[in-house]
Amino acid sequence: MIITTTRRRIFAVPTTTLKISNYTDQTMWLVRSDNANGHWVGAPREALDPGQTEIVTAVANTSSPTMPISISYDVGETGVVAHFNSANNYLGANTYGSGVVGDSADDFKVAAWIDSGVPNVYVGYILAEAD
Repeated sequence: MIITTTRRRIFAVPTTTLKISNYTDQTMWLVRSDNANGHWVGAPREALDPGQTEIVTAVANTSSPTMPISISYDVGETGVVAHFNSANNYLGANTYGSGVVGDSADDFKVAAWIDSGVPNVYVGYILAEAD
């Protein structure tokens, strides 16, 4: 946890860590990474090869009550985009909006889970080929 101090008060700054695993035979290419209320400590990679896992970490700019993160990758040249979304806010943590879209979206799936909650969220994602 990152701590910011002022004269007599200590504020815990919200953090979000995302573990993204590519369990497909396609290289994932970064299309977008949004972290509007924070900054990257460990930014998403430009490419994630088959079988690789990355750890992405973001820290809020302040003790803002909301910290949405959205990372999107093209899945090879399949026409599929994988979205890895998370929210770290006063209502809790979620992964709403995570999944795949595109012409061959039925060929892939995203599994998402949350290991720890607000203010220091740890979420995991696996992109895999559908059964």
